[in-house]
Amino acid sequence: MLTVHYALTRNELWLWYCAIVRKGFWVYLLGVPVLACGLFAITRIGGSIFAGIVWGLIYSAVLILFAVLWPQVRYRADERTLTFGDKGITAVRGKQAVQVPWAKIHSVTNEAVGIVIARRNYNALIIPHRAFGDTSASADAFRTISAFHQQSR
Repeated sequence: MLTVHYALTRNELWLWYCAIVRKGFWVYLLGVPVLACGLFAITRIGGSIFAGIVWGLIYSAVLILFAVLWPQVRYRADERTLTFGDKGITAVRGKQAVQVPWAKIHSVTNEAVGIVIARRNYNALIIPHRAFGDTSASADAFRTISAFHQQSR
């Protein structure tokens, strides 16, 4: 078993979001205006093709802004306690406790911002490297968490 206590900062959350955009999420962000403009132009939202494109761009800007700001809106500075074991992860934040079996975990990766545990429902746990004290402790924790995840497959 491995237990870690930490509180994620807004900056760490922002850095992680920027990292996933650089890794390929930008394609989805670019797809929103292309699809919206095309759909709005074809259906002539606003009365003409040009107006449809303009409305598509406005709609896209709102959706992209929402996608960028939503993690910051949902952010909570509460300390989290994560316990990793054979059966999964127990996450405690305040009075709220959640158990997540390894079957619901998509991946465990070691990123610049920290260890990222991505769930199959597209949520993620971001554990900053500072939560482990030093670089070697963070690397050991990553190996341990990855081993638990691999054993469950």
